[in-house]
Amino acid sequence: MNNDKKITVSLEALFKNQMKQFFETIDFCLEKKFYIPSLTLIFSGIDAMAWLFRSEQSNEVTRQNFIKWVEKFMQPENSLDCKAIDLYAARCSILHSFTYESRLTQKGSAKQICYTWGSGKPELLQKKMDVKYPNTTVVLSIENLFKYFREGTLRFLDEIKRDPSLLKLFNERMPKYFISIPENLINK
Repeated sequence: MNNDKKITVSLEALFKNQMKQFFETIDFCLEKKFYIPSLTLIFSGIDAMAWLFRSEQSNEVTRQNFIKWVEKFMQPENSLDCKAIDLYAARCSILHSFTYESRLTQKGSAKQICYTWGSGKPELLQKKMDVKYPNTTVVLSIENLFKYFREGTLRFLDEIKRDPSLLKLFNERMPKYFISIPENLINK
């Protein structure tokens, strides 16, 4: 067997295991009603996918990498009724201050995102927000945001398998990912 293929299969398995653990952690946070930690994990997960997806010339993940990944794999305008820039602004506000406000929303370059969870209906809160803050706010269900992040990650993995240049980048970058190795393998 070709060593490159063996490494690629191994990296794919490591990636899938890493994301499985990540998704289970978000599920746990949602079950426990830990909403800020859920959002923190979702947005940092999108950042991690954007890091893998960034161009070969880019040494670090940028706003544009985040937006490009979200637009291609989460398709927020179709799935979440918001734009990728709105999600990026929400990412900044959650990761930097645990608030709804970021520089982008303050400048009017992105809409503020408010969240519902559980049985809370985003469309009902959206109607109230539209009256009080017309054209400045988007209401999302945290569970739906997570659903589209998870589905986007699976689409991304499928794209990696189909696109040789993306596969090459994945194979170069994935070994840098922090991974957990089972104790039984370490102790051999």
